[in-house]
Amino acid sequence: MDHKALNDIPVERLFAVAESQLECSRAPYSGFRVGAALWSDGQIFPGCNVENSSYGLTLCAERSAVMHWASAGSPGRPEAIVVVARQPDGSVATAMPCGACRQVLSDLPDSRHLQVCTGTPSEFSIISLAELLPHAFGPEDLNSKEG
Repeated sequence: MDHKALNDIPVERLFAVAESQLECSRAPYSGFRVGAALWSDGQIFPGCNVENSSYGLTLCAERSAVMHWASAGSPGRPEAIVVVARQPDGSVATAMPCGACRQVLSDLPDSRHLQVCTGTPSEFSIISLAELLPHAFGPEDLNSKEG
């Protein structure tokens, strides 16, 4: 656990928001609840997973948080995202973002520096998105100024 990597980011608040999103989660099929909290421009953007009977249409908590950030006008440069997950029995599950979420996160501004935190407030791990998705396809591959 390298807590120094988070600098002045209020990780405890992010965990509190992500954990509150577990109650908002819609997981009627798997019972696997996920909450997320994205930190950008001094603000927290919450997200939760929303399952669909057509599984491919399910929205993960991380992408939900990114959509919340985008719908707020995409303020700042996202610096961290906290992801918490619970098994159907309520026990803690350490879950890293899935491949689709990693790709969506990689399109955020300066995403290579985004810190991804999972676990619990008392015991969590931190990894950069660059480590999770080392050879990402992104805006620079499209000669785009986005990202």
